[in-house]
Amino acid sequence: MKKLFLFLFLLSSISALAYAESSDIQKYEKACKLNDGGGCYNLGVLYAEGHGVKQDYFKAKEYYKNACDLKNAGGCEIYAKLNSMEK
Repeated sequence: MKKLFLFLFLLSSISALAYAESSDIQKYEKACKLNDGGGCYNLGVLYAEGHGVKQDYFKAKEYYKNACDLKNAGGCEIYAKLNSMEK
């Protein structure tokens, strides 16, 4: 019974996430265009993981760079790691 409950809970969570992704993408795009580092960072995460968008590491890196340029610490951390991996 516990497994069934857990399965149903996870299924409902995934459905809620899929529904929210489209509006989240639009919200993050708008925020990033308005120079919000958090919005750019979140877009980087979505593109890196392929949540609601086609997975694209180049776009993800670009959004992390934008986030870093806007003084977002998380964006700077990931952008630095990506650059160190290329060397």
